[in-house]
Amino acid sequence: MGIKTSRDEIVIDFSSEPILKRVETFKNSNLPNLELCNELGIPMKKGWNITSARAMLQNGAELQTYIRRI
Repeated sequence: MGIKTSRDEIVIDFSSEPILKRVETFKNSNLPNLELCNELGIPMKKGWNITSARAMLQNGAELQTYIRRI
């Protein structure tokens, strides 16, 4: 089955720069959750607390430390 992120359209890419740009947008945008997800092409899935995910990113470490080659 491989790696399953449930957010491949945001967290998978050929280089880290586009990922970092999308995550920074997700983290720092002033848009409401639904508008932000629409802008980034993120499907709204049941059971995912977007507000909590955004807050966790705002309080987290340097994003580059989480990027890994797969």
